[in-house]
Amino acid sequence: MPLLTGPWVVAGVGLCAALMVVLADWRLSLLAFAAQSVLLTMLSTRLLPLPWAALRMLVGGLVAVLWFLSARWVRWGRLRQGEGETGRPRLSLSPRLLIPLSSRLRWRGERWPLLSTVTLQRLLAVGLAGLLFFRLQGRLRLPVLPSDLALASTWLWLMGFLALALSEEPLRAGLGLLTLSAGFQLFYAALEPAATPVGLLGSLDLLLGLAIAYLMVARGLAGRPHLARRLGLPPLEGTSEEADR
Repeated sequence: MPLLTGPWVVAGVGLCAALMVVLADWRLSLLAFAAQSVLLTMLSTRLLPLPWAALRMLVGGLVAVLWFLSARWVRWGRLRQGEGETGRPRLSLSPRLLIPLSSRLRWRGERWPLLSTVTLQRLLAVGLAGLLFFRLQGRLRLPVLPSDLALASTWLWLMGFLALALSEEPLRAGLGLLTLSAGFQLFYAALEPAATPVGLLGSLDLLLGLAIAYLMVARGLAGRPHLARRLGLPPLEGTSEEADR
């Protein structure tokens, strides 16, 4: 059906990839990732049979649910700077410290203020990348793909590398890696539209999703023994940076 595989679907894929880089709230980023999986399934029907293309939507949905449950399990983004073992903020009685109290209780992790400097920097980076992309789109050609799908694949690669470069968080890195994988799978489906590589690439995406979920849990529990004890897990000593290593 041309309506379900037309230019608006390509534009939707590009918009979802950009939103995953710019959005501050990890919940909205996961929603954009799930929407991108559905739109990529529609585009993949131009290159693959529908049951094979639906595998992308199935894997994307499973990974999104897995990351959402992992983030909720460790209360991703809800730990505030200055919290003690009980999870409550430590308040100082000094009047001079009551003024910058709001800056002390900023969210850690991936939940930034909607108008924070980091969000504006990401928006500027995506805008500059978009200008460079449209300036060079005439030179970016993939002969095996139609022109619109070639643009979608190249944009996915660009947004994936940008997501990896702008954040060290496991969730953002996972979104960037799966965005890169989505662009590669779209390109490889035109080279070899067979069931075996489609299933193998989908399995690799699922394994990558499991690895990122483990890193999210490890980073979320590092330095938070009260939360680990509440979940019935052995506490992880050290900081979140040590957990990443």
